[in-house]
Amino acid sequence: MKTKYMCSLIVLFSFIFSFSTTVNASSLLYFQTEKEAKIFLTKYPDAKQSNNVVKTDLPNSEIQMLKKQGTISFYESEKKKEVSAETSSLVDEQWGLKLIYVPSNLWKNNNLLLDKEIQDVDEGTSIRYIGQTFKTASKETKLKIAWENQTLSRLSITLDHVEKDWSVKVYNDGSLISEQKTGLKRADVLLPKKMTYGNMIVELPSFAGWNKTPSIENITAVNNARIAVIDSGINQHEDFCDNILTSQGRNYISPHDWPSDKLGHGTHIVGIIGACAYNNKGIDGAILNGAVDIIPLKVLDDFGNGSDFEISQAIEDAIKKDVDVINLSLAGSGETTILRESIQNALSHDIAVVAAAGNQNKDISTIFPASYPGVIAVTGITKTRAPLENSNKGWEIDISAPGEDIYSTYGLNEYKSYSGTSVATPFVSSAVALIRTVNPNLDWLLIRDKILLSAENLSTTYGLLNVEKAINMPSSSEKAEFLNIKNGQSLTEPKSIALAFTHNLINKKLLITKNGDIIKQQNITSQLVDIPLPFLDDGLPSSVGLFVVDEEGKILTKNKRTLTSGEKRMIPQDLDEAVWAKKDIQTGLEQGWIRGYENGFFKPNDSLTRRHGVMMISRFLSLEPKLIDTPFNDVLLDQSGGLAVLSAYQHSVVKGYGHKFKPENTLTRAQMALILDRSLSLSEKSTFTFEDVSSSNFCFDAVSRLTEAGIITKQDKFRPYEPITRAQFSAMLYRASKL
Repeated sequence: MKTKYMCSLIVLFSFIFSFSTTVNASSLLYFQTEKEAKIFLTKYPDAKQSNNVVKTDLPNSEIQMLKKQGTISFYESEKKKEVSAETSSLVDEQWGLKLIYVPSNLWKNNNLLLDKEIQDVDEGTSIRYIGQTFKTASKETKLKIAWENQTLSRLSITLDHVEKDWSVKVYNDGSLISEQKTGLKRADVLLPKKMTYGNMIVELPSFAGWNKTPSIENITAVNNARIAVIDSGINQHEDFCDNILTSQGRNYISPHDWPSDKLGHGTHIVGIIGACAYNNKGIDGAILNGAVDIIPLKVLDDFGNGSDFEISQAIEDAIKKDVDVINLSLAGSGETTILRESIQNALSHDIAVVAAAGNQNKDISTIFPASYPGVIAVTGITKTRAPLENSNKGWEIDISAPGEDIYSTYGLNEYKSYSGTSVATPFVSSAVALIRTVNPNLDWLLIRDKILLSAENLSTTYGLLNVEKAINMPSSSEKAEFLNIKNGQSLTEPKSIALAFTHNLINKKLLITKNGDIIKQQNITSQLVDIPLPFLDDGLPSSVGLFVVDEEGKILTKNKRTLTSGEKRMIPQDLDEAVWAKKDIQTGLEQGWIRGYENGFFKPNDSLTRRHGVMMISRFLSLEPKLIDTPFNDVLLDQSGGLAVLSAYQHSVVKGYGHKFKPENTLTRAQMALILDRSLSLSEKSTFTFEDVSSSNFCFDAVSRLTEAGIITKQDKFRPYEPITRAQFSAMLYRASKL
């Protein structure tokens, strides 16, 4: 296996921080419950467990037997990821940090205990804490700190020396809320972030068994955001501040060992995020000493290899640690259920997930975890703002960040420069965390929205991260988003669309539309929803939309995707050269104003119904409803054209007959004139008059204005009461588009 890794590294040197996937001998077994998985481990103690999933090296024959016996629900091959890295010359300036505009005036990583009174409960003494060292007792030590409805995220205690494992327990108003056991000098206790703190007791154990009673060198309390860096571990470094929570780190490759980083990749990523700023040493991290903590979780071994099982374990632990963002500077082809579900679980717990697009120079749709719906997929750019040469491409990529010659921490007090999407990713993770420091309660979906909408447009690649603009961009309180389809994308096969909603939209009503018609209605039961979408690509432009409404039909939020056709443009079978309005109809089809029938015909000489006419004008004007509540008892919202009629009525484009619209009645030329006149808001009248439209006729003014605009052609007669044909209305819309 060592030879294989070395060969892989040599082969992959051309991919800078790139990843590939191979299948190893391990399998993932999925049990119905976590309890059943634990029972399995009693028989096979060498296996690894994560919730209801077990990673094992059992022969395939035994796994097949377990499946036949019903012991497991299903199984799949484990996927293994490998990392390679190539260094370039050291750079003296942090060009990437300058490019993304990180503001320097954000809330800093401050010790909230400074100048507060700390009381030793048993001794009855107290001090005003200004950073000084103070002694512990050989027996149990209890420190009391009085807060005034303060929110906190972490309390850390550093001893002057350590002889064996020790622990810290934190109580708030008499209740144990958190504890941490460690063998390091410093213990980092994660505190519930949404709790307000009053009378806090910090309890240290008895040090009676130690050769020397330790002193407390430092005690810190902060209210910071948290980033989990799931990578190859971390090394101690001269340029790391006290927001690197090493005691919270974990090694998933070798669980009994410390998450040290012989590869250097994880240390490099952590430095890009959190290297100490303004210390006249090394580099400045992208958070610029912001109020952000970093937790290193090691899933890649010393050769750069890691599997979906270990990555998923780390994600689940990051969820338990209540992080705000997960940084995944890794990628590879091949997916597993366990990784997909862990990503979804993180999003459901309001954790943003940021992942590298990868550097295989291929389509990203088969690269994971970046292409999972909801993940912010990051690609890299060069100093000239061009795409990285080997970076992956595709619709799943969301944003770009600096990825060439990124100088950062490496090894033990070393620095190196690397390139790739891996080093672009932590810039985006830093931005997400900084937004959380400004607005701790902002939903991950709204943070994602701010990141993507504030990106600087680059003609050569995806939008470029702009941290300052993202932080300052106003945010809505409600959001519904398409996670796996974008404007301009083509859907050439049936697809399940992934939707995400802010938490305040759960239990509201969801309407899904296709080309303006409602195709599905359901209640929103969770923040992440998959909706099967019918085949869309019929050779014409299409759209898919959504509305979220309350009980009264008020639209809380809406969204829409306009899709292009990947198929050869469809020309209706009856649209030949003999059709006088062929060009106008073709333009309308291409623009999406009009559509033919499903049988491939357009029927240009057929009379136009009121329903079809309103559908055409609604698409032409891009009308959308203001309230989901139809005034007509003969128009159902979920029937074809129902939403178009409602929209046109609410925008005063059409009127009905009392509580009826009479959708299947033919549309007359006079009615058409009124509809177009209301839609276009024309003002100039023509001096030309038609023989059969007198000045007293209800459509006279509308016909006059449309004639002046060139939408109605000048002829002897207008024939106001004759039905308008589909071809005639298409021609008028075409002329209107030229105004």
